[in-house]
Amino acid sequence: MIDLPTRLILQRRYYPALEERVFRELKGLLSDILRPGARVLDAGSGRGTWILELYRDRIASWVRADIEQPRDEAVENFVQCDLAAMPFSDASFDLVLCYNVIEHLADPPRVFADIARVLRPGGYLVFKTPSLYTPAIFISRLTSVNLHRRLKGASGSDRAQVFPTHYRCNTPGALDRALGAVGFVRRCLYTVDQTYEYLAFTRLTYMFGLLYSRTVQSLGPYWLRNVIVGGYMMPG
Repeated sequence: MIDLPTRLILQRRYYPALEERVFRELKGLLSDILRPGARVLDAGSGRGTWILELYRDRIASWVRADIEQPRDEAVENFVQCDLAAMPFSDASFDLVLCYNVIEHLADPPRVFADIARVLRPGGYLVFKTPSLYTPAIFISRLTSVNLHRRLKGASGSDRAQVFPTHYRCNTPGALDRALGAVGFVRRCLYTVDQTYEYLAFTRLTYMFGLLYSRTVQSLGPYWLRNVIVGGYMMPG
């Protein structure tokens, strides 16, 4: 796996607008939602989701919740729990973030129902998750969890933080129906492409991934983009 500095060099050369194209809408959504004093639940986060660091000055309470305790280090405000039965009071949070989590859920409707319970009226669920019927995810599903862990370790990441995937609610339509069934109202639901993340084996494969994602994001149909991003509100 190529290292981060090499990836950044290749991004600047072959996909200079990557950050703008891939993350602009998500960052804009979080900027709109998060107000000073926000109470945030980082659900399924492990050590915490990187994007929330951009808004730390607005967050009064940042709780990380996951099914397993992160290894080798203490994590501030970490709660080990099943996301389908969380030990939080009703209406405890202004925002619940599920960043690359939904694909791992064995029972998404139960988790969505408990997220709805712990959100205050007017609170938001924001998520990012793979889109099932796309080339990168199709190939990813053909590989074992152990292989995913080896590749993660080769990239310098924690192999233990690779969990089995189920993809039981990983299309835009399935997400919209499941969230609507527990009372959420859609604010946004869209796709972006991050195929390059799956091709960081060599400079050549990563270059191909960047060019592919750049083309699909600009010209390709939305259903070819391999990531779904959504923001849903709990009415008050």
